[in-house]
Formats: sequence, structure tokens, C-alpha cells
Amino acid sequence: MRLRQPDKGTILCVDDEPSVLSAIRRALKRRPYKVLLAEGGQQALDTMAQTRVHVIVSDMRMPGMDGPTLLKNVKELYPDTIRMVLTGHADVSTTMDAINSGEVFRFVTKPWTKEDLLSSLEQALAAYRLNEENVRLMALTAKQNEELRKLTDDLQHQVVEVETLRLRLGAVLDQMADALIVIDSAGHCVVINPVARRMLGLDRRPVEPTDDVASLALSVRPGQLLETLRTSDDGFLRLKVERNGRQFDALVTPAKDAHSDGTGAVIVLREVAAASPLGSGTDPIPLLRDLEAPLAAVILSLRHLDDPSLGPLSDSQQAVLQTALRNCNRLDGLFAGLAGAAISEQASAFCSDQGQP
Repeated sequence: MRLRQPDKGTILCVDDEPSVLSAIRRALKRRPYKVLLAEGGQQALDTMAQTRVHVIVSDMRMPGMDGPTLLKNVKELYPDTIRMVLTGHADVSTTMDAINSGEVFRFVTKPWTKEDLLSSLEQALAAYRLNEENVRLMALTAKQNEELRKLTDDLQHQVVEVETLRLRLGAVLDQMADALIVIDSAGHCVVINPVARRMLGLDRRPVEPTDDVASLALSVRPGQLLETLRTSDDGFLRLKVERNGRQFDALVTPAKDAHSDGTGAVIVLREVAAASPLGSGTDPIPLLRDLEAPLAAVILSLRHLDDPSLGPLSDSQQAVLQTALRNCNRLDGLFAGLAGAAISEQASAFCSDQGQP
């Protein structure tokens, strides 16, 4: 038993002569095609309305709807179908009409040979498959371009967000009252704010990654500092530092290195205010001034974050920012009130010592 080969395509043959249709059917009998027959143009269109046709082969001269008219309709209704003409008439004007109106792929003249017919049909089906593949590839390309456009838009949005965060972080660092230094796992400086630059005498030139800022700030080699930090029981270090006769408290905490598996460090240095005796107690005014300076920097930084030029904040972020500003302003007012009260108390004490009312 011979198994039937799968159809390689559907071919519709149109001719008003049944003998021609029978001859075509016999020629294609053992070929892997699905062959449909129609004896006129309207019958051919009715068939195509129900069945997908890859190649249509039409006679030129037929009663009713002739070949050029049929192929013109096929082109408009089913533009993907490959159109061929089967003719025994050497009518130049009719042939040109078919070419111009129906974009005919190939002419097969009567009498035709089986080999010529099969060769023309194979080429027509190959052209159909090529067009079909082109359409598929164009659709795939359009889809991939759309996906690429969305990815590009997302990436640009992320770049804008990162740049906005960078600007805001830079503004916070610039307004900090304390010196801030960040080093990576190799001891290289990756972040240093203006206060730290001035403290270390690096404000007149760009800071290079290889500048040994840890040694300048703490008089400790970076490797030793990171090892001491790694083995610290508390997970952080508190150090006393003296520079140019000024005392600083230093807090060193670990920081994940974004470019390696190691751990760097964040170094914060705050100047220690000198305390002056007041009777048996301590003068609170320097302490309050110590608190006012970083608080003022925090308030300024929070206000900078609300700058519209840096990008909009979400409703929740705006609510948190306004709450933080209100609380900081209350603290600022409290510090000012305490300082005023302390000054009044000192003035009263001074007047009492001088015997003045």
C-alpha cells in the first residue's frame, strides 16, 4: 500500500473546457498537491472564498468573467495567492492586460507539456512559500522591534531614576555638616563630600580613586582598617582623631562593595566641640550648637529633595518628606528655645555675681 504524500500546496485550475481541466488533473495526479477545478471565474472565486489557495492557474479567454478580470479580483481579494495564466492565444493586448491588472507570475502556453506545467507550478509554490516566510519574518521583526523599544524606554526611565537619585544623593552629601568618606574593598576612595575634602586638604584638586584618604583621615592604612572592621565584635569602629589641634569622633561602618565580593567602609568624622565649665555643671550652649549644625544640614537636604527640578516624588514619598521636615523644624525650635533659656540663665547668674538686679 502506497502512503499518500502530504499536500505541498493547493492549486486551483480554471478553464471553461472540461477536457483541459481533466488533462491537468491527470498530469498532477501523482504529485503532492491538492488540486481544485473550476469551469469559470465566478466558480473560482466561490471556491477561494471557502478554501485557501496557494496558486491559481486560469485560462485567458472564458465566457462571462475572462482570465484578466478573474486574476484582477484574485489580486484584490487574495493578494498572497500566486497567479498564473494558461493560454493558447497569442493575443498581445489581452496578455498585457493580464500582466498589468493581475500581476501574473508565469504564462503557460497551450499546448503545454507535463514537464513545463510541473516546473512552473513548483516555482510558483516556491515563490508563495518565500513570500509567506518574508511576511513571517517581517511580523517577527516588528514584534522584536516593539519589544526592543519597550526595553529601551524602560532602560531610559531607569537611567533617569538613577540620575535623579544620584543628584539627590549628591545634594545631601554636599549639605552634610560631617565629613563623609566611602572606600571600596581595595581601599580606594569612591565617595568623599566637600567637608571631608576641606578637612584633608583635597579641595583644590580632583580626588583620584588611588588617593589614600583613609590614611589621611584616620592615620590608619586601608587594609588594616578594613581588617580591624571585619573582626570587630560590634560590627563597627569608633575612633578618636586629632587633626591640626581639632578633635574628631570617627565612626566606621562596613559597606558592600558593588564591584566585588569584598566589603568596603563608610567613614564619618564629626568635630568634637570644646566644653566649658559652668559652676559645678556643664555649659549646654556648645552642645546645643553641636546639635544645631547637623540638624540644619538635614533640614536643608530635605528641602533640596523637594526641588521639582530633581523629578517628582510619589504621594507616599512626599508625605514622609513633609513629616520629616515638620519634626526637624520642631527640633530646631526646641534647640533655639533651650539655647535662649541657657543664655538667659547665664546672664542672670552673671548679674547676680556682679551684685546687679
